[in-house]
Amino acid sequence: MKKIKFNKVFIIAEIGVNHNGNLSNAKKLIYKSKLAGADAVKFQTFDIDSNYSKKNSSKNKRQWASDLFFTKNQFKILKKYSDSLNLEFISTPFDLKSVQILKELKLNYIKIASSSTFEEDLVKKISKLNKHIIVSSGMQKISQIEKTLKIFKNNKIALLYCVSLYPSPYESVNLNMIEKFSKRFNVTIGFSDHSKGIELPIAAVAKGAKIIEKHIMLSKKIKCPDFKVSLTPIDFKNMVK
Repeated sequence: MKKIKFNKVFIIAEIGVNHNGNLSNAKKLIYKSKLAGADAVKFQTFDIDSNYSKKNSSKNKRQWASDLFFTKNQFKILKKYSDSLNLEFISTPFDLKSVQILKELKLNYIKIASSSTFEEDLVKKISKLNKHIIVSSGMQKISQIEKTLKIFKNNKIALLYCVSLYPSPYESVNLNMIEKFSKRFNVTIGFSDHSKGIELPIAAVAKGAKIIEKHIMLSKKIKCPDFKVSLTPIDFKNMVK
């Protein structure tokens, strides 16, 4: 395994689907992330039928997904805009079709959601892209993390400690895991935060985190899927400072 090396703490602004399926909002979020001091922006890439089948998903769920969906061409526009601002464009693929889209976009980094680590076909396909890989730990046991990292043994890897609660109460987060991961795994260690404030990411850096991932939203007045765990651009900038 190889580490992803950074000269300073690498800050990822997790836009996710907080754009509400609006391309203009997505570009605003990218711009605001740049002003707030982020090094990268991260989105989510998914195929509706692969994740929300007509047989097993309700009409409301499929409509919800459709409202947040971006096409390959829209992602191309967003990546080009991110490139113009010197921001790394990262995305999390949730299915095999989305992996192909990200391959065509020629990203430097791919993010693996903790829930996706159990999908071996997906993980193996991503490992063959020869990209830098960032993996979230979520609720995985150490044995599952080891299994996932082994698949990516030929990639440069970072592992992010995170708690899969939205939002994560402070008492549910054990930042000592950052030091534990550092001793256990020969990869870059970071922290993906789902708490409401900025205190835990700051403390995580003090514990040795080299990557911080935090959700960002345009405003508290604009409802978006992850608003409970997202920072406004001003709060995000304060966290970076």
